[in-house]
Amino acid sequence: MASIEDVARKAGVSVRTVSRFLNGTSMVSAETAMAINAAIAALRYRHGFLIKGAPPVVGVISRALSMRIDPQEPIGLPELLIVQGIRSVLAEAGVVMLVGDPGPGMSQLGTLLATFAAQRFAGVILVAEYHQAISLPRLRGPMQMVMVNCFDNAGTASVLPDDWRGQYDLVQRLIRAGHRRIGFLTLRPEIVAGRLRLSGYRAALKDAGIEIDPDLVEDCDFTDQEGEMQLLWDSLDRLLHNPEPPTVLCCGNDRMAAKVYQLLTAMGLRIPQDISVAGFDNHRMVAETLDPPLTTVDLPYSAMGVRAADRLLSLMAGHAPQLGGPMLVTGPVHWRGSVQELRSGQVTTLRPVSGA
Repeated sequence: MASIEDVARKAGVSVRTVSRFLNGTSMVSAETAMAINAAIAALRYRHGFLIKGAPPVVGVISRALSMRIDPQEPIGLPELLIVQGIRSVLAEAGVVMLVGDPGPGMSQLGTLLATFAAQRFAGVILVAEYHQAISLPRLRGPMQMVMVNCFDNAGTASVLPDDWRGQYDLVQRLIRAGHRRIGFLTLRPEIVAGRLRLSGYRAALKDAGIEIDPDLVEDCDFTDQEGEMQLLWDSLDRLLHNPEPPTVLCCGNDRMAAKVYQLLTAMGLRIPQDISVAGFDNHRMVAETLDPPLTTVDLPYSAMGVRAADRLLSLMAGHAPQLGGPMLVTGPVHWRGSVQELRSGQVTTLRPVSGA
């Protein structure tokens, strides 16, 4: 039977490097990881981590446990909720879950995947912070994989939020509340969720027989906070001085909606008496603390984690991969006090906007 010394000798590295790699206590370069994995495969080395009769192990790759959580900028919370959903399913199934941090920009993703493969993990779930495309390194061996909140072009099993359906459902609900002039403050076009939400907005208007007015759509997302506030102000100024201004503003996300609240107040407008506002994400620490509480669409992170874990367990059991592309999970609309129900034929008359 091959020993760890044999693996180190064949890979051209030290025993200490192999040991740390196998135990996950040290990151190595992708080249070194490939050399170690090749040696393990050639020598049919079996690491002591895999004890006969031990429960299967699944690796979860996420920055949820390492990212700073700021109440004003809740980055990291989506991943944490997804991981909690994953854990609930794996724990019930008697599967051990180990979490690895891929580092900024997924810089350590390849090394983590190689480590999990070397330790013969039964599967891995990759969790992304936001809906995005990710290029995966090539996986070798029987380890199954599911992606959550992200996807690739190779057809890897994935679970995604249905951003299109969420925006569609919100706009349809606004239309039922009497709104027909619906403004949309979008995310940057390079953001996958932004494109899908804009498409859902347009589809909902079209299905309701409402003409799509390009003057009611503003690209408002900006990486610089100060620049974004000015961009939002200019966009709101154009929308509110439209000959037929919107009665409700759909914001790209709840963070943007919070800034819109601030600017509308500075303009002397009341929510929802003068104009209604809706968001997307249902970041509760934002949506429920605004005054009035924000109408928004839920991103079902916990449910996505549950679906991802279920799908991985199915793959681990030898079931065929699900056909038809990514699994989409839809979140409900949370109807709160930021949207006014308009009576039939009612038109909101905006008061003069200060500073305009």
